[in-house]
Amino acid sequence: MTLSGRHSMDMSEASRRVLRRRRQLIAACVNVDEALVDRLEVARVITEQQAVTLRAADLTANDRTMRLVEFLIDSPDFNLGIFSQCVDNCPSLVEELQADLRAEVGALEIEDHVKREAASMVHKQFGTSRRFSESDKRQIASMIAYKSQIAKETCRRHVISLASELETVKVEQQSLAARVKQLNIKVDLFIRQNNLDSVDKYFDLRTTTDVLKDSQDPESADAMTQLENCTCLLMNKLIRVTVERDNLAKKQRESKGWGCERNRRSGVVDDDHVARPLLWFSDVQRNPSDTEKQMATALKAMKKRTTVLEEEVNVRDDEIETLREQLRQLQQLPQGRCSEDVDPRVQLRVSQSSTRI
Repeated sequence: MTLSGRHSMDMSEASRRVLRRRRQLIAACVNVDEALVDRLEVARVITEQQAVTLRAADLTANDRTMRLVEFLIDSPDFNLGIFSQCVDNCPSLVEELQADLRAEVGALEIEDHVKREAASMVHKQFGTSRRFSESDKRQIASMIAYKSQIAKETCRRHVISLASELETVKVEQQSLAARVKQLNIKVDLFIRQNNLDSVDKYFDLRTTTDVLKDSQDPESADAMTQLENCTCLLMNKLIRVTVERDNLAKKQRESKGWGCERNRRSGVVDDDHVARPLLWFSDVQRNPSDTEKQMATALKAMKKRTTVLEEEVNVRDDEIETLREQLRQLQQLPQGRCSEDVDPRVQLRVSQSSTRI
């Protein structure tokens, strides 16, 4: 018999000894239901005939569990590790079984200070008592040291796992902060390179995605995340709405002030929205014989147009605030959750932008 075969046999025998010793604990913790039987059958821990027996309706929960333990003990190539993976919903039981297995094969070493603490505890409680013999006291101390070492090993593994997870989270946060910083630099570069003066000029320029792609390295040109695309679209919309708001505010000022000094003298303006009332007013100045009714009609038209412009400016202001809020939310989101928390309208724009690219 080879060394590997002897080692496999020793592990199987040790696993069966652990099952015999922990039979009552397994019966108290494991609920043998249909899902567990399916997992054990798929992992080939039990045979198909044994699975049919465990699914029998005339068995109680305790009988089904004890029958499962008997099947596992009788199995010639039982592996406690595979069984522990199938019952991973009972972490305390898994830790207990794994510790028992390590102790059974001699892999669990009890540290000296743990033994001293256990002996000191037993001596403190039963040192002068004659109800227990010295052999019983040594067995109690050994059991306490054994349990303490198991708890210590479990705690050490948990600490190592949590430290690894914490380090991963720190690396992700640093990476996200670096990407946000790069994104801010790219957005500033886009704004400087595309100083928009009007809406017409804006539509003739390239998209924000194109500008950001050109500013990236060739190796990372195809690595733009969805967060960057969302932010680019929002910045595009924000710039366009800002320009439109400035134009509307300019029209409103000109409407309230009847144009500049030159327009008031000549009656000629550049804005089509206010040109007609100003020209009409110039005609009234040149024809003093016009009635006051016509003057009132012109003033009414100007007031109506001013009201419309004010409403448009307010709408643009609301859109700008909404876009800024969405931009702040996008900069605060982690990379993986961008698609879940972004407004549906922004997601639609992102999908259209991705298709266009």
